[in-house]
Amino acid sequence: MRRESIEIRRVVCRVERKKNMVLRPEWENMDEFKGWLKSASGDSSKAFCTYCSTEILAKLFDIKKHAQTKKHEQKVEFKTGNKEIPFKVVPKEHLFRPCDESEGALTLFIAEHCSILSVDHLGELCKMCFKDSKATQELKLHRTKCTEIMKNVADVSLSQGALR
Repeated sequence: MRRESIEIRRVVCRVERKKNMVLRPEWENMDEFKGWLKSASGDSSKAFCTYCSTEILAKLFDIKKHAQTKKHEQKVEFKTGNKEIPFKVVPKEHLFRPCDESEGALTLFIAEHCSILSVDHLGELCKMCFKDSKATQELKLHRTKCTEIMKNVADVSLSQGALR
């Protein structure tokens, strides 16, 4: 009988200890948890990982174990790995090539007068016929580029002109 009461006390003590666990605010400010560890809403005995969107028991051991999981490490790498987007400054003279106006004019011609399939041959024909022009020598206009110019440049420009 006495042995059973000791066992019951042990179980009760374990349950009571679990109820007293709460996420400490200083844990949220620790370097290894900063940015992703928050308290779970509605339950003070659980923590919440904002990267993985999972709840964790508010025990330091469990939080550290979660931080070492493969899922969490992948999320941390994804969230923190791509902070800087490098770009290089392009000089103004390189923004517009001499052939840009020619490509735009040919695109408008194709859109109004003929099938888009003929743009491949028309671009090559212009290069052969106008060899002395720098704009036509740099001309690179085929179906894909012509279609994109029609959708993204000509369509926007024409619709804005119609609104005026």
